[in-house]
Amino acid sequence: MSYEGPLSPGTMADDVTVGTKVWTNPDNTKISDNVYARLYATGVVSHYLKATNFGFAIPTGAIINGIKVEVEKKQPGNEVAKDNSVKIIKGGVISGDEKADTVTQWPISDTYVIYGSSTDLWGETWTTEDINNVNFGFVLSGTNVGSVSGPAADLYIDHVRITVYYTAGTTTSSTSSSTSSSTSSSTSSSTSSSTSSTSSSTSSSTSSSTSSSTSSTSSSTSSSTSTIFYQEDFNIPYGEIDILDRIGNR
Repeated sequence: MSYEGPLSPGTMADDVTVGTKVWTNPDNTKISDNVYARLYATGVVSHYLKATNFGFAIPTGAIINGIKVEVEKKQPGNEVAKDNSVKIIKGGVISGDEKADTVTQWPISDTYVIYGSSTDLWGETWTTEDINNVNFGFVLSGTNVGSVSGPAADLYIDHVRITVYYTAGTTTSSTSSSTSSSTSSSTSSSTSSSTSSTSSSTSSSTSSSTSSSTSSTSSSTSSSTSTIFYQEDFNIPYGEIDILDRIGNR
């Protein structure tokens, strides 16, 4: 299994889909530097802190196996801060399984709290395009029921990040190339064989015809030449043959 991340968001925002309290300085959560997005929320529920635009580049055709979200957060030591809602964002829409831990209090010092895992798809089906989309991300809403010693109740988030786990998909380019090469080779071989056969046939036919014609011509020439040689053997010029015939007839 392969993975990409953890990556930090390129865009942070306060989202009013839930709650009544506004997050101040959402952009402070893009990096881990002890500078926080903060919320004062005694007895109320916060808006969503929305993180998107993570810049993933999962290879085309890969199978998405899981999504892990990490939130570096804390509360002052005498308060009772908890999750209200934690969800994934797919194609710009807040959806999927609810991952909020509404029981466990937030840590009192900066700690990355994990939501999801390498095998958790958050109740959604995913393609590489979904993950690589700038609108892929997650949201978190918190609440603070109050302070042990008084009304003050703060929530702090320093950083958010996501890791995506996947199995690389198979490509067809190699098979296509092999098939093309095989087809080309087969076609070339067949064409070459056919051409060779045609050439051989033509050559054979031409050779045979030429040989036969040459043989016939040779035979005819030979016969004619033989007759001439016969007359010359008697040392009789062609013009004297008629005179001898006439004398013989007398």
